[in-house]
Amino acid sequence: MDTIVALNLFGYALALAGGVALGTMFGRAGLRELSGLVHGFESRLSSLEGALGLRSAGAAAVEHHAAATEKLAEAVRMHAESQNRPQAAAH
Repeated sequence: MDTIVALNLFGYALALAGGVALGTMFGRAGLRELSGLVHGFESRLSSLEGALGLRSAGAAAVEHHAAATEKLAEAVRMHAESQNRPQAAAH
């Protein structure tokens, strides 16, 4: 009786290992296919946006961030210049 239980457990373990191996192989292939589909969809969407003259939200956010960074850089430069000027002595 113990031999049958041990053989059943061994069979379950073997089936589990085979399932994991096959799942990994086919999962990777499926992920590759899905990644290709998503990339194709993104490229078509970006070309459609370009054709319609639309800006994506990401591009608008990057432009807004760049403008804010330029303003900050100008403020830092002006502050540094004001700190480098000789101060009049207070009497």
